[in-house]
Amino acid sequence: MPVLKLLRQSGEPFSSMFPEPLYAPASFPIMKLYLHYEDAWWRNYLGLISGVFENANASPNSSLAVIQIHDIPSQGPAPLKGQYHDGDVRCDGPAGKCSGFLQAFYSGGSSIDWYKSSHPWDGDAAMQISSNSNEQQELLASIHSALVELHREALGAANVTALVEKLRPDSGVLSILSQGVTGIRAGCRVPKPGLHPKPEDLPAAALRPFPGFPVYVANEAYGTVPCFAEGSLNMSSSVLDHLNVPRPSWLEEHLQMGPSSHLPPPPTDPFLFRNNGVGADQKTSQTDRGIVI
Repeated sequence: MPVLKLLRQSGEPFSSMFPEPLYAPASFPIMKLYLHYEDAWWRNYLGLISGVFENANASPNSSLAVIQIHDIPSQGPAPLKGQYHDGDVRCDGPAGKCSGFLQAFYSGGSSIDWYKSSHPWDGDAAMQISSNSNEQQELLASIHSALVELHREALGAANVTALVEKLRPDSGVLSILSQGVTGIRAGCRVPKPGLHPKPEDLPAAALRPFPGFPVYVANEAYGTVPCFAEGSLNMSSSVLDHLNVPRPSWLEEHLQMGPSSHLPPPPTDPFLFRNNGVGADQKTSQTDRGIVI
C-alpha cells in the first residue's frame, strides 16, 4: 500500500503508466503476542524449551499462506498458536529458575478478531499489556486460562496443575500488523491468483515494473518467499545482477553450494513447522537467483 500510494502521487511518466505486477499481491494482517511470567512454568515444570503449540480455538484459516472464508473463533479460551523458544527467557533465579516471555500467538487469519478489540488497531503495531487496568487484567487471565487448558494433561502428569492455575502473567506485548499501522499498512502479502502475472512469475515481473526505466523493486510482497525477509533479499540479489554489480565472494560461494542454497528458509517458524508455511513450494527463477540467510 505505501508503494501504490507513492505512485498515485507521482508525476510523469509514472502517473500515466500502470505497473500491473505491483497490484498483484493481496495483503492481510498478522499478529504476535508475548506474555511475561516471573515463573516460566512451561520450562520450570514441563521442560518445554522448543517447539510449537496450538489449541483448537485457533481458527482453521489462520495460516499465513491461505486466505479463506471468515470464521471468528469461539469465545474462550483464547486462540493460541505459538512457540516455546521464541521469547526471551532468563534462567538466573534461585536453583536456575527461569522467568521470561512465552510467545502465545503468531499467525494471521480470523483468530486476530478475538484479540483486536483489545488493540487500538492503528498507529503503532505493538502495545504493552499490563495488569494496571481491568480490561488488560481480564485479557491476561483469559490467555493464561487457555494456556492451562492446552497443557492440562502435561501439568497433571507433573503434579503442578493447581500451582500453574494460580499463576498470572504480569505483562505482555500484543502486536497487530494491519492496514491501520503507520508506515506498514499490512502484515503479510500473498500473490493473487491470476495470469498477469502468474503467482510464480511475480518476482521477475515486479523486479523492474516500469519498462525502460531503471526503477527496481525489492520487497517480500513480490519476492520468492512472501512474508519473509528472504523474499526481499532474493530480489535485492537480482537487482544487483541487473546493475552488473559484482557479487561478494561469500555470496558466490554460497550459491555454488548446489541446489540446497536455493531452498526456502529453514523451518523455524510455526507455519513452516506444520508444512503449511509460505515458501514451502517456492522456486527461484533464473532471473531471481536467491539468497537464503
